[in-house]
Amino acid sequence: MKPEQAWRAALEQLQMEMPKATFDTWVHDTNFVSFEDGLFVIGSANEYTREWLEGRLSSTATRLLTGLMNQSIDVRFIVCKPDMGEEEGAQVDQSVLQTAEGEKNLKIQLVHASLRDEFVHPNRVIVIPGYFQRWLPYLGPTLAWIVVAFRQAMFMATHREARTDVDFEISPASVARWAGIGRTTLWRKLDDWMLGWFIKRTDREKNTFRFIASMPLTPGDAESLYEWLLAAGIRHDPLGALTKSITVEKGLLFPNPMPYPQKEHLNMKPTPESVQDVVLKACGRIDEKETLKKILEIADQLAVRLMPPGDTIHVTHYFLLHHLPELGAAPAWFITLMRDRCYVNKDTLRDNVWIRGGYSEIARMLGLQRPKTISEWLPPVFEQKAVPRPPQPDNPDRYSEYEYRAGLRADKRFVLQQFIQRIDYATNSSSTAWNFKVSLIEPLSQVDQARYGWLIDLAGTYLETGDRGEIDAFLTSGNEGENDSHPKQGSDVIQLRRGANETV
Repeated sequence: MKPEQAWRAALEQLQMEMPKATFDTWVHDTNFVSFEDGLFVIGSANEYTREWLEGRLSSTATRLLTGLMNQSIDVRFIVCKPDMGEEEGAQVDQSVLQTAEGEKNLKIQLVHASLRDEFVHPNRVIVIPGYFQRWLPYLGPTLAWIVVAFRQAMFMATHREARTDVDFEISPASVARWAGIGRTTLWRKLDDWMLGWFIKRTDREKNTFRFIASMPLTPGDAESLYEWLLAAGIRHDPLGALTKSITVEKGLLFPNPMPYPQKEHLNMKPTPESVQDVVLKACGRIDEKETLKKILEIADQLAVRLMPPGDTIHVTHYFLLHHLPELGAAPAWFITLMRDRCYVNKDTLRDNVWIRGGYSEIARMLGLQRPKTISEWLPPVFEQKAVPRPPQPDNPDRYSEYEYRAGLRADKRFVLQQFIQRIDYATNSSSTAWNFKVSLIEPLSQVDQARYGWLIDLAGTYLETGDRGEIDAFLTSGNEGENDSHPKQGSDVIQLRRGANETV
C-alpha cells in the first residue's frame, strides 16, 4: 500500500473509533507530508494541534499504520498546512482559500439542534437506493449489509465521488464494522455465490475485488422486464414498445409484491444487468444509428421511472455502528424498511405502519423462509407467566442452553422495542395484519444514554449562565482507553476496483 493511501485508511479508522467532535477538532485537517525509512511525517494546522496529536494520537496512529504497511512505523507530527489547490478534483476558487498575510483564519464551532444529536449526528447517514430492498430476498440480510458496507467504504475512500477510474483500499475490520459482523464472518461471506452480483473477488493472492457501484436489476426483475418488452413487440416496433413501457403501471413491469426468488435465479451465474442492458438485449440488433440513439434515450427514461434517483433509504452511521451489532442483520433490516414506510411522500410522515400480509409479508421482504421468526423478535401478544426451570444438578448456578437462548431473545427484544412496538391487529380468513408503532427518533446505546444523562446535568449550568464551556469540554474530551474497545486494524487490506454496468 502507498503511504498516502495508508494514511487515508488510518484516518477512516480513526473517524469510526473516535468521538466525532474530537476527530473533527483535532484530526480531520491533518495531511500526509512524507514517508521515508519507516517514518511518517503528518502535517497539522498549528502548534497547539500538533502538541495534542503528539501527546494523544501518536501510539494509536503508529499501531494503525504499522498494521497497514506491515512493517515497523514511527509517526512524527509537524506544523504544515495542506495546499488544497493541488488536491485532485478540487473545484474551489483559490482566491477564497488564500488568507491575507497576518489575517487569522476563521474558526467554526458546530452546534447541534439538540443534546441528543451530539451523540447520534443525524446528518451522518448512508444513502441506499430504494430499489435495493428488492435485492434483500436474493442476498439475505447479512449479505445485504455487506453490500451497504462496501458502498460506504467506496464513498469514504474516494471522497464521495463514485468514479470508476479510481481504485481504493479498505481494511477488512472497517468493512466488517459497517456490516455489523466479525472479520471471520466477513471473509467467509465474501466468497458467497450471491454476493457476486455486487462484489467479485478477482485476485485471491492480492486480495483484489471488483465492486459494482451502480444498482443492477434483480434476476427476477430483469427477466420480467425482458418478457414484457418482447410481448409488447419491441423486436418489430422498438420505439413504440418503449414508449408504452414508460406509461403502463409499474407493477406490470416488475412483479409487486415481489415473490420469493426462483431457484434458477439463485443458482444462475451473477451477470449484473441494468435497465438499459435489458432493453438493448430485447431489441436485438439495431443498425440505424438515429433509432439506437432514441432507444437509449427512452431506456434512460424507463430506468429513472423504475429506479427513481430520489427513492432512497437513509440509515444513520449511529444505527450501523451501535444498533446493528446488537440487533443482528435481519431485525436491523426490519427496522430500516419499517422506518422507510413511514415516509409516505415528502409532505406526509407517519409513525405507525400496517403490514397487511402479516409476518409472511415481512418474511418475504427480508428473504426469510420462516415467518414465525418475526414473531419471536417481538414480545408475546399475551404475556405469559414465566415458569421457573429447575437448577442444573451438577451446578446450580449454571444456566441451561434454553435459558441462555431465552436471555439472548430477551436482549434482542429489548433493543427492538426501542424502535418498533406491535400495537394492533386485524384478522381475516387467510391472514393476520399487524399494526406497528415505529420510532423515528434514534435511541441511544446504553453507554451514550449514561453520557446523555451527564450532559443534561451540565445543561442546567448552561441555561443559568449561557456558557457552553462545560458542555463543549465534555463533548470534545476523549477517553484514552476508548480505542482499545474497537477492532484493531489488521495487516490485510481489501483492494477494490469499482465497476459499473456496461452499457452502450
